[in-house]
Amino acid sequence: MSSWRHRFIWSSTLVATLGVAHADDRFEDAVRPVLDTYCIGCHGPDKQKGDVRFDKLSDNPVADSALWLSVLEQLDTGEMPPEKKPQPSEKELLEVLEWIDVNVSSARDAFQAKMQHPENGNLVPHDKLFDPKVAAQAPKI
Repeated sequence: MSSWRHRFIWSSTLVATLGVAHADDRFEDAVRPVLDTYCIGCHGPDKQKGDVRFDKLSDNPVADSALWLSVLEQLDTGEMPPEKKPQPSEKELLEVLEWIDVNVSSARDAFQAKMQHPENGNLVPHDKLFDPKVAAQAPKI
């Protein structure tokens, strides 16, 4: 499976270099057809193996980021689709992996930046909040 990882890293670099335009179009043109062809049979309206349902999955990476990250891991490791089921082509797989990587990463970064705003109550970055060195320097109350 390491060959998938190498191809994925290479293609992700290419996508980042070229820039990603029309993420919604890419979802409908490249990702949705793969989900419909290879995933809906076990994760759709009739069956929901593992309590996963792709027919209701949003193309909004923020709304379903945990599930999208799980999909990324399952595809990248080759755990899904199962060996006995039809497999997506290398091109199809790479397009889905790229879409998830680019869109979920940017959504995660935007969410983390938003949560640092004072109106959200997070005035201290979490890495500082739980750092023992910083805690040792804090004034004792």
